[in-house]
Amino acid sequence: MENSYDSMMAANGFLPYRMGYLTDWMVKKAEEELNETEESRTHALTELRKLIAKEKNLDVWTDDPYLLQFLRARKFDPERAMELIRCLYTILKDNPDIFPKKVDTDKAISIFETNVGGAFPYRHSDGGVIAFINIANWDPDQIPIQLAISAVTAMLLSLVEAPATQVC
Repeated sequence: MENSYDSMMAANGFLPYRMGYLTDWMVKKAEEELNETEESRTHALTELRKLIAKEKNLDVWTDDPYLLQFLRARKFDPERAMELIRCLYTILKDNPDIFPKKVDTDKAISIFETNVGGAFPYRHSDGGVIAFINIANWDPDQIPIQLAISAVTAMLLSLVEAPATQVC
């Protein structure tokens, strides 16, 4: 059941943080600002997959939603999207102390239970997510810097999974 806050936010045109779709105006924005059309999306996904296949030492997911994050960030230029993927995976590989292959999820979740960071439940009127980091709530004696950086990075990567966030 919707509460009065949710009703008020919806009545004022605010979109929820968690949304797995693009509104009509977001589709138009994606076309105008990111060069995203059905044709460009299909072509760029095909080209990006070819570039990924050439990378023998790079284990990258190749599903459409994952690759679209990189393509939207680089206005559907497959070469530039590939460079962004290489950069991300290099950072992850070169910093195993911050980005370990096995993460203690209970510890990572505990960081956000201290209200160190998160996202508001509704988007800004322009469709963007409103995220926050409250450094005053971070206790470095309880949460080492490596874990804090890892958790904040995971939060940010999670935020950009939503198509609306990628466009807005």
